[in-house]
Amino acid sequence: MKISKKHFAVLFIAAYFCVAILSCTSAKTPDYPPRPRLMVMIVLDQFRADYLTRYKDRFLPARASGGEVGGFRYLMENGAYYPLAHHEVLQAMTGPGHAILGTGAYGYRNGIPLNGWYDSKTGEDVYCAAGDHPELQPDGGTGGHGVSPKNLIGATLGDALKNAGLPSKVVAVALKDRASVFLAGRRADAAYWFDAGNFAWTTSTWYRKDAVLPAFLNAHNEAIRKKIGESYVWKSEGEASPITDDGVGFTHEIKIGDKQSLVTPYGATLVSDLAAKALDAYEMGRGEWSDLLLVSFSGHDYAGHKFGPNSREMEELTLAEDKIVSELLNKIDKTIPGGLAKALVVLTADHGISPAPEYLGKHKVDASLISSDELIKYVNEKIDAEYNEYIAPPQNIKWLLGESSFNFYLDRKVIAEVGLQVDEVAEAAAKSLLARKDFLYAFTAADVRQRSLPPGKFEKQILNSYFPGRSGDVVAIPRPFYMSDYAKTTHMTGYNYDTTVPIIFCGPGVKKGVRAEPAQSVDIVSTMAFLAGVVPPSGAEGRVLHEMLESSQ
Repeated sequence: MKISKKHFAVLFIAAYFCVAILSCTSAKTPDYPPRPRLMVMIVLDQFRADYLTRYKDRFLPARASGGEVGGFRYLMENGAYYPLAHHEVLQAMTGPGHAILGTGAYGYRNGIPLNGWYDSKTGEDVYCAAGDHPELQPDGGTGGHGVSPKNLIGATLGDALKNAGLPSKVVAVALKDRASVFLAGRRADAAYWFDAGNFAWTTSTWYRKDAVLPAFLNAHNEAIRKKIGESYVWKSEGEASPITDDGVGFTHEIKIGDKQSLVTPYGATLVSDLAAKALDAYEMGRGEWSDLLLVSFSGHDYAGHKFGPNSREMEELTLAEDKIVSELLNKIDKTIPGGLAKALVVLTADHGISPAPEYLGKHKVDASLISSDELIKYVNEKIDAEYNEYIAPPQNIKWLLGESSFNFYLDRKVIAEVGLQVDEVAEAAAKSLLARKDFLYAFTAADVRQRSLPPGKFEKQILNSYFPGRSGDVVAIPRPFYMSDYAKTTHMTGYNYDTTVPIIFCGPGVKKGVRAEPAQSVDIVSTMAFLAGVVPPSGAEGRVLHEMLESSQ
C-alpha cells in the first residue's frame, strides 16, 4: 500500500510523540531533597574567602580516627564549596552583610545599606539596629540602648518559616547585636548578643516581652561572671604558614572581662558555648520541621581590624575557630536524632577585609587611610568657596550633618536658610570629592534617581545598595585600598577583597565538591528556603543553587 507524503508526515509526528512520552515515563523522576531537621548558618564576621585555602593544611582533618568530625576541612570536603562567592554591594560591612544573609535581599530592598546613617529630617545619627526596645540587664532590669529589627524591611528566613505556619524554632547568637538581630528577624524565638559593658549575654524586650532572661541564660551568665578577672593567655602554636607575612610568634595575656578578651579565641568560644546551650534549651532539631540556628562569630572582625589579615594573629585565630566549629558540629551530631546526616550546615561570611595600608605600602602598593574629620572639613570648605556669594566669610557654614563610610549627609535646614537646593549643593560636594586623589567616582542621590551612575559593576553595586533617605546625599567611591582611618584596616568598598566570601552547604540533599559556578550571598536564603520547603522571604532575590543538589540532573 502506497503511503502519501501527508499520511507519512502524520505517522512520523505520532511516532515521535509516542517515543517522547515513553522516554518521559521511563526516566527517573528526581526526588525532592530531604528536609533537614536542623538548619545551621555559621557566619564568620570579616572572613576573607581565601582564609580557607591559605590555612587549609593546618586545619583539623575532616574526620578523626574516633569518628569525630573536624571543622572547616570537614565542611570543605563533605559539602558543596563555592570558594569565591560574592556580596554584590557597593560597601561591604557587618550590618548590611548580616541583613543580606538574613533576608536574601540586598540593601535597596531590606533597608540596611550601612551600619549607621544620618536622618535628614531630624539630623540625628541612626544606628542600623536601633529600636525602642531596651536591653535586659544582668540585675533583671532594662537599660542600655534600644535594639530591634525596626529598621529592617521585609522578612528573614526565620520569619518565612514562621509565616508558613511551621512550628520551627529560630534562635540567633552573635557577639554583635546587629549581627544577631538581622539574622533573626522579627519572629525569632530568641536573638542573643553580648553586652561587653556588663560582660554578659543579653537580648531586648523585642524578643522577651516579659523583660526576663530565660533561666538557662542567667545560669550561663553567672558562670561567665565567675571567671571575670582571670588571666587568659593567647599565644601562637607551632610554625606559621609561609604565606603569613609576620610569622613571628606572639603571646597576649588578657583579663577575662576586658573587652580585648573578645578579640581572642575566647570571644569565639563564648559564641559557640551559647549556641550549644541553645540547642538543648530550645530542643532544636528534634521535630519534623526544620529548626534554624544562626551563629555569627563577631570576634573575628574585632581581631581583623586590630591586627590586619596578613598577621600571625589572624592565622592563629582562624585555626582556633576551626577547632571551635568542630566542637559545635560534634555537639549537633550527638544532640539531634540522626546527627549531622539530618542537619544542613551553611558556612559563609558577611564581608572580607583589605590588607592594611601600612602592609601594602611596604610592598609598593598604593594604599592610604583617609581621615573622616579631614574629609568633612574639606567638603565644607569647598562648598563655602562654591557659594561664597550666598554667605559672608569667614562664617564657615556647616553644610554637612556628618559622614558615614564615605556617605555624606547634607544639612537641609542650612541649605534652605541660604536659599539653595539640596541637589545643587550635593553636586558641588561630589565635584569637590572628585578633585581628590582618594576617590575614583562620586555620585549624588539625583544621579541614582536619574540613573546617571559610574559604569559597569559600580552601577550594579550602587543599585543593589542605595536606599533613599538612609544612603548619603553624596557617596564617594575610593580607589582600591583607600579606606577610612577607622582602624588599622577596614572594609567599606565593593572591591573583591571586601566582597568575596566563601559559601559552603553541607548536609542532606547536597552533592559534595568544589563549585566554580557564580554564587552570591543572596542565593543562600533562597536555597535554604527551597530545602526547608517554604516560600523564600518577602524580599529574597537570589537563585536556588540547584547545581549542588543531589536531585539535579
